[in-house]
Amino acid sequence: MIWLVQLVFDCRDPDAIIRFWGRALEYRNDLCFASDEEVADFRAAYPQFDGRGRIDDRELRRPPVYIQRVPEAKSGPNRLELEIAVPPGSRTAVRQDLLRLGATVHGDQLADVEGNEFSLREASDLVERKLASVAFACLDPDRMTEFWSAATGFVPGVRRCDSVDIGLGYQDGGFVLHGRRFLHVTGSEAAPTRVRLFDLSPGLTFRPVDQPKRMKNRLHLDLNSTDAAADQERLIGLGASVLQWDREHVMADPEGNEFCLSSPAEPG
Repeated sequence: MIWLVQLVFDCRDPDAIIRFWGRALEYRNDLCFASDEEVADFRAAYPQFDGRGRIDDRELRRPPVYIQRVPEAKSGPNRLELEIAVPPGSRTAVRQDLLRLGATVHGDQLADVEGNEFSLREASDLVERKLASVAFACLDPDRMTEFWSAATGFVPGVRRCDSVDIGLGYQDGGFVLHGRRFLHVTGSEAAPTRVRLFDLSPGLTFRPVDQPKRMKNRLHLDLNSTDAAADQERLIGLGASVLQWDREHVMADPEGNEFCLSSPAEPG
């Protein structure tokens, strides 16, 4: 069973991605709003995190994000893109805010500080910004909806699927699900204020394109499982393939989009 979905960015500058997306999506996270000097002090104090970073919401409103430096530069349009939804009447103001953070205009879309494309839309039911969707460009949206809804347990719709409340709770620095306790870094210093955790987590949408995937994605999903071995078999049965299964558990969906399958961490 998948109990948590984490976003993972490949990038050149983890701190720039942390600053942009942490502020763009209004994470409750002090490091996202730290000065350059404060970030430099943090990096000097924790050299073991060089080339890596995280965005975690201390109230557990939003999904965790892991950021890692890679040697390859972005070389084409991303296969996965983020879609931000904003309250009615706020799109222009939010767009200007994102441009001040370093976003650039790419035709009908925007792009972050490293050129990762994303979109912006208004939603009538919102009172704050939300990461509405992770959008997949794909050859067969219906097949991908079928795969990813079954893979994650999300509820399928028309070329999208959305997260559901699986009863995940939080207590004493850890997550609780069906009587089992799991540890994850996103909950290490959390102070949630809502009954439903990660209630601003995104759905997944699938839009048709006529070109197959040709390069490694700069953004992928990390599925946190209650039983990685069992979920590996289940996902293969759904159409996934195994790319690497050693220290890293890397798989691919039916169209070759990489994703990770993480084993659970439980208290000793």
